[in-house]
Amino acid sequence: MVQSMTSQGLKYALDESGELRAAFRRNGYLILKNAISTELLDRVRWEIEETFVSPTEDARPELPGVNVKTGRFQDAWRLCPSVAALAGESGVTATLEELFGRTPHPFQTLTFSTATQQKSHSDHIHFSSRPLGFMCGVWVALQDVTEDNGPLFYYPGSHNLPYLGYADLGIDVESAETEPVSYGVYEDRIDNYVRSHGCHRETFMASKGDVLIWAANLVHGGSPVTGNTDVRWSQVTHYYFDDCLHYTPRLSDEISGDFYVRKPVDICTGLPIRQIEIVATPKSSTDTTHGADSVSQEQRSAEIERLTSEVERLKRELVAIRNTKTFRYTKQLRRAYRSMRPTR
Repeated sequence: MVQSMTSQGLKYALDESGELRAAFRRNGYLILKNAISTELLDRVRWEIEETFVSPTEDARPELPGVNVKTGRFQDAWRLCPSVAALAGESGVTATLEELFGRTPHPFQTLTFSTATQQKSHSDHIHFSSRPLGFMCGVWVALQDVTEDNGPLFYYPGSHNLPYLGYADLGIDVESAETEPVSYGVYEDRIDNYVRSHGCHRETFMASKGDVLIWAANLVHGGSPVTGNTDVRWSQVTHYYFDDCLHYTPRLSDEISGDFYVRKPVDICTGLPIRQIEIVATPKSSTDTTHGADSVSQEQRSAEIERLTSEVERLKRELVAIRNTKTFRYTKQLRRAYRSMRPTR
């Protein structure tokens, strides 16, 4: 679904009818047109070029995940404030909070000067959560996209298919060294899988400032470059939400409960993103009763903490509702209605 926005701060209108949330749940993506100011977009590109591209190799700062030759700048927010500003853009984060019902936390950025030409994949294989679904990606066009410079593609509705890992697709991972080979097999099989389940590919011909929000399990990728240049500036930010387990499925054995747990940090605040902890079952059988009681107590404590946090959040929402004009205007009507009701 496409939502039209102004470039002046992306003033997000509350989705009172639930139309946007329903469309996002149905399709797995949401497009915001002309959502980001040109000034911020140009500043991101300028800071990336000045920080990483223009300096000589000897003078260039070292940052893991940055590769000037391939045009991939991972977590450039560490040195480029505008990258962090785009990740925390208030209109985008307000939209995410409206869609997910929780506060979003940006934890990774990928800025590109070239088209990724990435094969089909679901972000779930890279970053996921328990409960499932509390992760999303936000792609922003830093320039106009054409048919020739590798536009994004996605499969609407594919997020409603099962969340799949290596084992689900019959892929063996013998060791950490061979895992990249297994991932290549995954890319081919996931594309065949969504096609076989009736999903059809769509391409996003974005204009500068357009935003694409996708769900964690939406299968997507980058089209091949067919023109004379592969220049295609863009930025992807990945977001987690509070009170989940954050982990990497491609490095986990979920069948045995061996999760590769992440410890993400909100790149705008520098604070850890609040998450639940896995309580391991005691392996020793010498004191199983005590162990079971201990695990149960920890689980109860975690649940109490989660519920307390949820109550506080609901209290804040109630205060916000009571401060709205609609609530104040209807308060007098409710009083008048009660005064007309017959007493028993």
